[in-house]
Amino acid sequence: RSWRVWTSQGVTPARRFVVGDLPEVVEKETEGAPLPRPVALPLTVNGRIFPQEDIDVWTFELRKGQSVTASVEAARLGSPLDSRLEVRDPDGRATAENDDGQTGADSFLRFSATKDGTYQVRIHDVAFKGSQSHVYRLTLTADPHVDRVFPLGGRRGTRTSFHPAGQGVSATAQVIDIPTTVPPS
Repeated sequence: RSWRVWTSQGVTPARRFVVGDLPEVVEKETEGAPLPRPVALPLTVNGRIFPQEDIDVWTFELRKGQSVTASVEAARLGSPLDSRLEVRDPDGRATAENDDGQTGADSFLRFSATKDGTYQVRIHDVAFKGSQSHVYRLTLTADPHVDRVFPLGGRRGTRTSFHPAGQGVSATAQVIDIPTTVPPS
C-alpha cells in the first residue's frame, strides 16, 4: 500500500507501507561496537543503519544442511541504503555475501549451514553511509521460498504444468486448470 500525509505545510511524497506475513521485530539502536541480536527464524527485522559505519548483526541457531534465505527491502521502500549482507558461520568465518540481489540495490542471498551452531547475518551500507532514513526490512527464513515459476502463465481454458524453483520447494510440477473466463473485477 502507498500512504501520504497532508498538513498545512504540504504533502509528503507517496511511500510504501508494507505488511508482512512473518513475525516482525524492530531493531533497538545501541551506541558502540555492533552487538549480535539473537532471533528465531522465520522473521522480518525492521532496522536502520545509523549512524554512519553502523553494522547490524542478527544471530540464530541452525542445523547442518539447513538452508536459509536472507532478503533485504530498502531501495524498494525508498531508502537510500545500498545494503550488503554477510553471513558468518559458528567459527566467525565469512561463508556468503551479497550486495546487489535480484532486485537492484537490495541484497538477496541463500546459504546452507556447514555445521550445527550459531550463525550471523550482518547488514550495512556498501559505502558505510548511514542516517535516520537508511531503513531496511530483512527477512530471514529457513521455510520454503519460491524464487521463480516456469512458465509464467498459460492459455485460457487449458491445463498447464507449472514448475516452481526455490528453497525447500518440491520439484514436482503443479498442474493447474486455467479458467476460460476472467473473473469480474
